[in-house]
This record gives sequence, C-alpha cells and structure tokens, in this order.
Amino acid sequence: MSNILKRLSNASHEKTTPAPLPNATLKDVMKSTITQPKEQRNGSTSLLTRDVTFEGDIECSSPITIFGNIKGSIVTSSSVTLEQGADISANINTKTLVARGKFNGTISAEENVHLLSSAEISGTIKAKTLKVEDGVYFVGKAQISR
Repeated sequence: MSNILKRLSNASHEKTTPAPLPNATLKDVMKSTITQPKEQRNGSTSLLTRDVTFEGDIECSSPITIFGNIKGSIVTSSSVTLEQGADISANINTKTLVARGKFNGTISAEENVHLLSSAEISGTIKAKTLKVEDGVYFVGKAQISR
C-alpha cells in the first residue's frame, strides 16, 4: 500500500474535487482544478475567474488558470489551465497546457498539451506531446515535434 501512495505522491498531476459553483470562495476555486501541473501546486497561480472578460495580451511567469473569457494572446514560461466554462480566442505560448474549456486559436507548448474530455478545441496545436481524452471535440491541426 505504501508503494502505491509513494507513486501517487510523485505523479506529475493530482486529482481533486470537481469545479465549484459560481458563488464559491477563492479557496474552493483553487481546490477545484482537477489536473494541476506540479509547479502550479508549489507556487502562486494567476487566476481569471468566471466573471472575468478580458481582451488583450497577457504575459506572466507564473502558472495561469482561466475560468473566464479571453480574446488576445497569453504568454507564460509556466503552465496554462483552461477550465470548464472558459471561452478563449487566443494565441497561447506556454510550457504546458491543460484544457477543459472552449478554445479557438493557436496553442504552442514547449512540452505537452492535455485535452480533457470536456474540451472543445478549434485551431492549431504545436507541442512535444499531445494527450487527448475520449469526448474531446477537436477541429484543426496538431503538429507534434521531438
């Protein structure tokens, strides 16, 4: 049993509770992220909640989690998480990306892109690895490089 717990604690992603209700506290929202890259659990995360609508360019060095609506571009040397309910029209340059929401545009990831079952993606994905769960809606082009 302890070997299983060690493997789970060393996993690069962790499972938590489902997405919160709209009236949830910030603490509840942060707990709701189903798949979080390791660096996102160890530091500060930029958070755009469901009530945020933003048009323009976002640049940050920390992980960013988006529940709201974005038009423009997102650049981070860390990770991007597009949560269920997010509606994004953008060009994204990131290290890793996890998507459960709607996205239209270009995703360029240095490492990996993980599309979870509720994701709706239209556009181009460029990454070293691409993981697509059953149920994902994807129209576009994927370019996987070594």
